[in-house]
Amino acid sequence: MIDLLWEGSPGKTKPRTYRMKAKADYLSLAKTRKKSKKKLRKAIGKQLRYLCRNLNTIEKMLDEKSSTPFPLDHMQQRTYWIIQELYHQQKQMFDNHTHTTAHRIVSICQPHVRPIVRGKAGKNVEFGAKISLSLVNGLCRLHKISWEAYNESGDLIGQIEAYKKQNGCYPQYVSADQIYGTRGNRRYMKSKGINFTGVELGRHKQLDDGLKELIKEKQKNAGSVLKLRGNLEKERENIN
Repeated sequence: MIDLLWEGSPGKTKPRTYRMKAKADYLSLAKTRKKSKKKLRKAIGKQLRYLCRNLNTIEKMLDEKSSTPFPLDHMQQRTYWIIQELYHQQKQMFDNHTHTTAHRIVSICQPHVRPIVRGKAGKNVEFGAKISLSLVNGLCRLHKISWEAYNESGDLIGQIEAYKKQNGCYPQYVSADQIYGTRGNRRYMKSKGINFTGVELGRHKQLDDGLKELIKEKQKNAGSVLKLRGNLEKERENIN
């Protein structure tokens, strides 16, 4: 943007952007295997100062062109606004020594995308939309799609009410993931006479001795059946 604005101002010295130095500072940290908190904070501070300098330069160049038609097109203006908001968010987190902020921007091209912490092995953070689906008699319906990170357990009551509005009655059974089995959702389903097939809250009930023996016997029978099946397959291979 600075290059574009400078091209329309002949005879003036081109302002410094320090883009090469900023890129070298970024790469020196990106190529480091172990990034300490001190090094990471120092590198972020440098990039924020580079960006602040360039944003101030753009503001001055735009003020000088106040009498002429606005030099930036719609796409460039949108990008400029996004970068300004991104700078304010990162500067706020840097000054307050925090790592979270409301509606955090992680992509300039797609500012609506939000980071969602999933805690999976190898992928601690995912980027994408959260969708709320329901499956009724083999038909899948989309109830909600959101790019914000939110707790999807709050969607269950709305889905049940949508089922009631469409079918004229509440469902007899509801099967959902464990995250939907909150106490509030369980109380609501119980008040409507709906059976929830999720895992019960609290500690698992202790099994009596008779039930334990029955389970062991079934496991032994299953193991003997698998062993017999393996022996039959080996004999079949020998015959072939």
